Amino acid sequence: MQSKVISFQYTCYGASAKPGNIYVLGFTGAPRDLWTGCYLLGNGKRTYNPNLMRFLSPDSLSPFSKGGINAYAYCSADPINRLDHSGQNWIKKLFSRPEPAYTMTEIIAAHDHPELQKYSGWRFSSKATGWDVKMAKKLPKRLAEKAQLERDIPEAAQLRSHNLLPKLVKRLQYVTAKIEATGSRLSELQSGLTPHELAAALSQNQGLPPPPYSETSPDSLGLPNPFWPTINIRGAAGGPPQATANFPRIYQLSE
Repeated sequence: MQSKVISFQYTCYGASAKPGNIYVLGFTGAPRDLWTGCYLLGNGKRTYNPNLMRFLSPDSLSPFSKGGINAYAYCSADPINRLDHSGQNWIKKLFSRPEPAYTMTEIIAAHDHPELQKYSGWRFSSKATGWDVKMAKKLPKRLAEKAQLERDIPEAAQLRSHNLLPKLVKRLQYVTAKIEATGSRLSELQSGLTPHELAAALSQNQGLPPPPYSETSPDSLGLPNPFWPTINIRGAAGGPPQATANFPRIYQLSE
């Protein structure tokens, strides 16, 4: 009995029953033709040559239309801010907008807002961006809007405002999602502070809770600690320790 083995290729673009020596995967995961080294995009509609960094055939939507002026260019020669999955027409990337910039006064004002005290210290994170500041600045307004919507929705339901109620509910869901996303991001920045960033935050904001000993001890930082031994202060003679304090070695107390 003779069996026939069928080889399948599984990629993010789907499965193919063609022999494995016909196509090889390129760095994008797209099937690349073995003989030409090109990508057959748009279901083979257009051939992209990565060496020439251009298509071998012009975009049928060009010239002077949606395809752009340069009919042979990939993403109109701007692959950083544009995508072209089909090889037919480019689209803007989702996060192609420039990062917003704020003055230090605006950043501090957003950081020190009473509504953001539980996230205190987030602005000292090296991972914080202008987008985080933008979300933080909007958080107090969104919290107030959420509270107002939570009051308006029961009133609209009681008045049977069938046209207004769905809009209020939809808006509440949107605002709540934004608040949760902002809180999650600021908490992530706060919890990810390095010891040095945490020290900077503590020096600027005395309202921050003290960090755990494991995060700020000289041992965890790889530093020697010859001057601050831990000494138990006893109450009465022979009694249990009442407190633990740090004293310079030059002020050692006898137990």
